[in-house]
Amino acid sequence: MARKSVKKFTVDVVNNTAIVEIHTENKKPYKYQIFPDEVQGDIQGIAERLQAGLSEAQSTFQKIDVSEFFERRYVTIATPIKRVENRYTADKL
Repeated sequence: MARKSVKKFTVDVVNNTAIVEIHTENKKPYKYQIFPDEVQGDIQGIAERLQAGLSEAQSTFQKIDVSEFFERRYVTIATPIKRVENRYTADKL
């Protein structure tokens, strides 16, 4: 996993998906379209958890972990707010 500091981020709900953009020390931001699924539930809950976790990481200067597995169509975003499952069905934008 790539451990990164959150400089700024957005989480927007658009057409029953969450558009997530995370700016870190990398030149290019992480940008994903996340979809609801059986494990994570509805998109509103997904967006709220991501917003809370990324906000916590940014405000407390803690790092997040990001792993991409697009051959299986998912991304893992681990934030300081622990959750048993933090793997999301997603496409890279």
